[in-house]
Amino acid sequence: MFHTDDIQWVSHSWLKRFCERNNIPFYGIHSFRNTFASILVNQGVDIVTVSGALGHSVVSTTSNIYCHILDEARAKITEAISTALDYSNKKIEPKGA
Repeated sequence: MFHTDDIQWVSHSWLKRFCERNNIPFYGIHSFRNTFASILVNQGVDIVTVSGALGHSVVSTTSNIYCHILDEARAKITEAISTALDYSNKKIEPKGA
């Protein structure tokens, strides 16, 4: 179970029916949490903020559960930096030209 913004508890069965009525595949409540965490991490939100949003009391809980997402995000960061710093295929124009 989880709650909505107005603190009404939403049951597993309610969420399943909601998904069925709206043609959304239902893979369980934790798939929603996983999607939520994945979106935040991939948008560059720091792990401390993600942990707080998920309601974890310690950051290590978040990093242990979602380590695969964090590893993917780190790989994207490494690739982005490597691409940005790879001047081997870039034509560098002199300033003022």
